[in-house]
Amino acid sequence: MFEKKVLIVVDYQVDFVAGALKAEGAAALETPLCQRIERAYDDGDKVIFLKDTHPKSYLQTLEGHYLPVEHCIVDTKGRELYGKVKALENKHGSSTVEKLQFGCLDIHRLLHNEQIQPIEFVLAGLVTEMCVISTALILKAQFRETPVKIEAALCAGATQEGQEAALKVARACQVEVI
Repeated sequence: MFEKKVLIVVDYQVDFVAGALKAEGAAALETPLCQRIERAYDDGDKVIFLKDTHPKSYLQTLEGHYLPVEHCIVDTKGRELYGKVKALENKHGSSTVEKLQFGCLDIHRLLHNEQIQPIEFVLAGLVTEMCVISTALILKAQFRETPVKIEAALCAGATQEGQEAALKVARACQVEVI
């Protein structure tokens, strides 16, 4: 097993930056997020890109019932990583995981298959009060003794109020907000 820090870039996709579910301040994160990804690569960390992915029948799903805005639909531009982040997706042994729900359940299996023992998780990306917090809490449950952190300056919520609420929940659940 290889011990590594893991940077998880959550849903920095066209539909969340400039499309159907545009998050406040998401576009401004592009340059600092790219710098953070490059730093992780330089440090030898594992980088995982998460992509929200939905079927064409999204509006018939339970999530589509509660959030009736088509987004990140398979085979659409809105599902692609946004801007310069897209160019960093397939470098230095990074991985991309498509997820059908807010939180990602597959990180544990991915790291096990790659024989990586995580020593720290850092999450950055979109949308803080949905996918970022959900993934952070799943990681806390799956990796109880591994620190999980959210890099708040590299996250954006659908609203500022939602962002602040999610970070409050994160702290309460022993996810460090940095």
